[in-house]
Amino acid sequence: MLWLCLHLPRLPLSALDKEPESGPVAVVDQHGAQRWLITDAPHCPAGTTLRRALLLDPELKLRVRRPVAESAALHSLAHWIYRYGQPVTAQIQDLHEPGRLPRVLLWVEIGQSLNLFGGLEVLRDTLCNELLELGHAAQLGCAPTRAAAATRACAGQSDAVFDLHELEAHLAALPLSVLHWPGERLQALQGVGFRSLGDLFAVPRAAFVKRFGAATRLALDRLLGLAPEPFEAIVPPETFRRRFELAAEIEEVERLQFPLRRLCKELQAYLRACDRGLASVSLNVIHAGARETCIHARFVDPHREADRIFAALHERLERDGLPLPARELILIAEDFAEAIPPQSDLLDPRAGQAQQWSAAVDRIRARLGEARVWSPQVREDHRPELAAARLGAATPAASASGRKPGFAAPAVGSRPGFLLTEPWPMPPPQLAADPVFERIESGWWDGQDIRRDYTTLSLNGGRAWVYRDLDTQAWFLHGWWS
Repeated sequence: MLWLCLHLPRLPLSALDKEPESGPVAVVDQHGAQRWLITDAPHCPAGTTLRRALLLDPELKLRVRRPVAESAALHSLAHWIYRYGQPVTAQIQDLHEPGRLPRVLLWVEIGQSLNLFGGLEVLRDTLCNELLELGHAAQLGCAPTRAAAATRACAGQSDAVFDLHELEAHLAALPLSVLHWPGERLQALQGVGFRSLGDLFAVPRAAFVKRFGAATRLALDRLLGLAPEPFEAIVPPETFRRRFELAAEIEEVERLQFPLRRLCKELQAYLRACDRGLASVSLNVIHAGARETCIHARFVDPHREADRIFAALHERLERDGLPLPARELILIAEDFAEAIPPQSDLLDPRAGQAQQWSAAVDRIRARLGEARVWSPQVREDHRPELAAARLGAATPAASASGRKPGFAAPAVGSRPGFLLTEPWPMPPPQLAADPVFERIESGWWDGQDIRRDYTTLSLNGGRAWVYRDLDTQAWFLHGWWS
């Protein structure tokens, strides 16, 4: 196996779901009366006591740590990274000791994915770029065991170790401080002269167990791949639900762009990991007193593009506004379908036009309202007034759907683009010596039987589509050619 580990030292800050702030910001943890920074600031490294940090930078803005938010953000990233390989697992290792930093770790097994992504370097570059889009940054480590990958990630060693037999040599030079062990245990090891992992590896097993215990030796064995590493695999849930708690009440829709865009990017990552397309999405805006505003967007065709999701929801927010100040956003996706990824063709300038059409229609529907945007669809009927129906969603392929075998639709161009809602009576026209008629006889089975002869003639400077009722011999104007 080949494990890729992401160490996320800034996740305690990014998990707070706050808008980007000007000036230095750090997250503070507390144990008893002692408080210290667990994220870096420009003048204060992580691990600095709060008193010293404020002396070094009086302008430093402090945020209280929220472990529940960290866990939710880490699991969201686990669902995202699922597209790069499996199994996936994650853990927040926290010793709760003053001055010690939590280790936020995310693992994915990539041994079977390297060929798919074009090699380790391409996979890591793609992964890091997507991670930055999601608002996170990570240190990467790659090794045959989870513990070794995490150790190398936390030590800042990004080069990969592929061979299990070479793992000990690559780890031997690392200092003991890279081990996330209790401080008392590390002090005991350092007290007898151990300075590096290589010093621990050189001690005979029996002597090491007798002096420091079987649990400590088991941790070393797992590091080297000599003992199994139990873990709980994480798989994406069947539905997507993500919340964003706002720092303060927001009244302007424009100020919701940052949190909404971030939620849409997380949904895009989830859809790509699950290889799904999104048919519709809901956004719940929570106000004071547990009141909420529900916004629903349905898409022309299933897709997994964050920009389209954001545009559809933002347009609806712009159109309807906020009835009350917003305190929280909840994005929910439960309606999925198979997505057709956009295909590009260097030699075909029309490639991708269907996706552009769908995105444009989504925005128009969001701005005008779904009831005001529709598309025609050919129906199984030769009667002109019944040969087309309105669909609730405009789609470039609407006319080709739902047709039963045996129905021959009229040829394109044989019907005018504009039909009157009701045919207008008209006096008998002057016809050519040998007029061309199209006879339509249909509808005897539903009580709306028609028997008509249609023809085209010049009328008031235009080309009119008229017919003669074969039962009454009366003439009617039914449409106009463009």
